[in-house]
Amino acid sequence: MMHEKSTVQEKCVYRHTRSQQRKETRITKYRKILQNKKKADVKDITALERTLSAGSCIKPNLKLFEEYLAAWAEVAADLTRHYNETMCNQQDGATTPKVPLHRKLRLSAYINHQRADQLLINRLKKRFSQDAVFILGNWSASMTRFHEPIRGKGWRTLLKRGGFDVYLIDEYLTSKTCPNCNGQLSNTHYIPNPRPFQRRIQPEVKCHGLLSCQSEKCVEFFKTYDNKRGYLGKKECEKKDQ
Repeated sequence: MMHEKSTVQEKCVYRHTRSQQRKETRITKYRKILQNKKKADVKDITALERTLSAGSCIKPNLKLFEEYLAAWAEVAADLTRHYNETMCNQQDGATTPKVPLHRKLRLSAYINHQRADQLLINRLKKRFSQDAVFILGNWSASMTRFHEPIRGKGWRTLLKRGGFDVYLIDEYLTSKTCPNCNGQLSNTHYIPNPRPFQRRIQPEVKCHGLLSCQSEKCVEFFKTYDNKRGYLGKKECEKKDQ
């Protein structure tokens, strides 16, 4: 997140990563505890679950559903025993009764998640003030394998619950629209063909990752801007030489 008045010299930004979220909610720690408990069981719980997931529980296919029910009947007793009777370890001299491990870790993960959200709200208020207004884009991202999903709707709900004003911006075609004149950007830059076996037929191709505006207003603006940058760079080099 970046403040509207943030500059290169005086940065006012806040960065919240998945690694920080995993550390605060302790999801990775709890997952390792459960995996170790599965390996330490009398029977390999992971192998039993893998066998069960190999089948299909789709009811319209009667044959596959019967095979799934037969596989479930074979492993149901062991899985029920593991998830219901696995208790937490207690210290010597503890008088409190033992608690099921999976139930405790699920509750702890929920509490840590709520605490992490509140810490995030407090940090944002401290960084951007109490009456900050957040503007978010309606982007979407697919879930990466072995990673927590990126928060979208839940992120906006969290900010509203924290007392912030949140606005959602439609980002459709924003990457193809010129921010200076609102015209349409186009591919005009050519690069050597990245496929060597096609360079004889087509030595140069358009660079689709680099868009530019071809309106007269923008062309003149960037030409003046580049001249100013070149002049300032030349002055800096002369100062260093002196």
